Amino acid sequence: MGELMIIPHKTTQKQLQQHILVKLSKPNYI
Repeated sequence: MGELMIIPHKTTQKQLQQHILVKLSKPNYI
């Protein structure tokens, strides 16, 4: 979860949610 810290503040909440959803649905996806 530490990698979330490097996401730019410009990232919208939607993009952040999508990023998390992708991580959950595709654990092997980097």
